[in-house]
Amino acid sequence: METGCPTKASTRNKFTRSPAGNVASTATELNTFVSAKKKDPFIKVLIIIAACLIFLMGLVVYTSVRNTKNYYLRSSAGAVEIWQGTFSPAGKKRLIIMAGARPPKILKAVYSREEVYPLIFSYYIDKADALIHVPGMPDFVGIKTYLNQAMAHASSQTERKKAQARINLLDRKILFYKADVAASRGDVDGWQAAMVYLDQAAQLDPDEIEAELIRKKKRAILELAADPKTDDSYSRQN
Repeated sequence: METGCPTKASTRNKFTRSPAGNVASTATELNTFVSAKKKDPFIKVLIIIAACLIFLMGLVVYTSVRNTKNYYLRSSAGAVEIWQGTFSPAGKKRLIIMAGARPPKILKAVYSREEVYPLIFSYYIDKADALIHVPGMPDFVGIKTYLNQAMAHASSQTERKKAQARINLLDRKILFYKADVAASRGDVDGWQAAMVYLDQAAQLDPDEIEAELIRKKKRAILELAADPKTDDSYSRQN
């Protein structure tokens, strides 16, 4: 006899088969949607446009990085200007105006760092040398400023050694001057300060002549310290 009530078997089938059927149906609908979008011409156009934009942005960044490694020389009014490319495809900034410098006989469109830095190095070395030979008391601050600038633009170990040697020479001269002033005070504190200055000068790679001068000055100070009434032999070492 048939009744309107569902059997246990039909109820069990309803609950056990429906979820799997729903998942399969959803997956099918999703695949259909994705396939339709892939076939949509508008989506393809957007993908192409996005790819082009990414390529162009990469090209701009690459060109900008390359431009920072480019240097340019300009000659005008008895001076040489050196410009460097900025982080942009074609931007430039001026690094230095070298008054009185002579440009290369043949100017190139673009220079490398290895080509322009020796020019800057030589310019600052020449400026330091010019101040050294000025009559009267040398401008130690100005000389050292130029030498430090030369050191910052040294592009080889030879140039770095050359600049450092001149910096050491300048520092030794300053220390000699300080030692003379301190020793001239004629007291123990002055002699001790002079010895410290001379020891510092001895650490700055003096040549044999200067090394011998340092030794003589130190011996003279020790003689004065032992017997202040003796003749001032320190002054005769200058």
